[in-house]
Amino acid sequence: MHGSTSELLASVPLAVSRGQRRYPHATAHHVDLYEPLLEACRRLDSVQLCAASRVIGYTQHSESVVVTLADGHDVTSDALILTAGAHPLASDDLHEGGGQLASYSTVIPMDLVADRWHTDAATCWVGADWHVSHHPMPDYRYLGLTATRHHHVGELPGRVDLEHVLAAFPDIGYSVRNILTLGQHWRTSLHGRLKRSGRDGGRVALVGAAGYQEACPLAVADVRHAVADAVVLGTSWDRSGGSVHHWFADYDSRRGESAHAIPAVCASACPPPRPTADQAPMGQRCP
Repeated sequence: MHGSTSELLASVPLAVSRGQRRYPHATAHHVDLYEPLLEACRRLDSVQLCAASRVIGYTQHSESVVVTLADGHDVTSDALILTAGAHPLASDDLHEGGGQLASYSTVIPMDLVADRWHTDAATCWVGADWHVSHHPMPDYRYLGLTATRHHHVGELPGRVDLEHVLAAFPDIGYSVRNILTLGQHWRTSLHGRLKRSGRDGGRVALVGAAGYQEACPLAVADVRHAVADAVVLGTSWDRSGGSVHHWFADYDSRRGESAHAIPAVCASACPPPRPTADQAPMGQRCP
């Protein structure tokens, strides 16, 4: 959907019966992945799960990487794998300039949502410097809603109110603004735009959507990239012979190959971005 005019820009139909032509797809909520992963970890004596242990930085050495936690403790390891959803703790090492992607997420009771959104479809509204997506949760009692601002500069509090969210999207269209006003309790996250391959060539690697932030939001690809990267990471480890450097080098080369082509509708569906101060004029691309 066009974020200003509410015009339908593109639709990607999914099959409703066997044999229909469609884009390969599956639908999953994040909790559908987290729960089986957590259960698998709990069954392994070699895995230690540490809750409320926020990572705020790390230092690489020739034979190790030291991770600094928010409580002041350090953890020394052979390798560090960062997830895409993590607060960008190493922007100087992993991220390029031009600001970050600031995401604001909430859930809305379905009885507050207009009937037109009571469907199985995921909807994405795109603007020149932002996009908003929403979809029904698995039990259809709530609508999941995420608004993302591009080229954000500075920090964000972990939780914000509706007034803060609306102030971050002053140029948003009337229809999508009405949807935003239904959300009352918002949590935030920041995502950096990665340099080249998404890792720094040492003992640190990253999995998830952050390495593909230039992808069109119509792809709704966060979960897909996380799963694909996890599979590639495991395959690369089997080929590494126990060497961290070989492991991440192989992962880095295979990771790009695992990114599937974005549906062709994305090429024409995204309004042209507004260039930042340090960018030359740009042609049309997905936000």
